[in-house]
Amino acid sequence: MFSKKIILRLIFTVLLLALSFPVSAQMPNVGPSSIQELFTSIGQFLFALLIPLATLAIIWSGVMLITAGGNEDRVKKGRAWLLWAIIGLAVGLIGYGLVNLIQSILGAR
Repeated sequence: MFSKKIILRLIFTVLLLALSFPVSAQMPNVGPSSIQELFTSIGQFLFALLIPLATLAIIWSGVMLITAGGNEDRVKKGRAWLLWAIIGLAVGLIGYGLVNLIQSILGAR
């Protein structure tokens, strides 16, 4: 139904839109001033990647399920993609929320 070329273009377009971050013209702080800032920056970057990647995995699992055509192996594979995408998203959201909760309790923010 969908050609690989159309699916690849769709994935590429979604990645370009999802990963476009606002750019600041001024850069007063060139790098992190402490190890805590470094880890915070890394965590925020990974969290910013989590949402688009999980969304793409869920969309891909839907495409696999729709195009399965009754093939049990493709249906199982599509369900597995969906399950792991949701698990990954849940773990990422829980982890990010837990870190923020601990920081707010300890007064680090």
